[in-house]
Amino acid sequence: MPKAKPHPPRLVRFDFDFGKFLAAVHYIASRDLPDLTAYKICKLLFLSDKHHLVRYGRPITGDHYCALAYGPIPSMALDLLRALAKDVPSAVTQKRPLKVT
Repeated sequence: MPKAKPHPPRLVRFDFDFGKFLAAVHYIASRDLPDLTAYKICKLLFLSDKHHLVRYGRPITGDHYCALAYGPIPSMALDLLRALAKDVPSAVTQKRPLKVT
């Protein structure tokens, strides 16, 4: 009897949730982390999404991650943080701590 071919893995996509992104960034910013930059926020979002995906089967933000030279970057989050940098350039682009009150 011939062996059955295994099914190829299904590609699962998640929708970006702006509210959860905003809540995650607010949570990260409220932790009083030293030298919080947009780069560090993106890395922490990746680690948070990965942990949540492994534990619960879904990410927190639903963002799409792109592989770059220094590691994965959430594409929508990076675009939103860049837009924020136009309003708050000293906090995001000049690597000064970002505080949320």
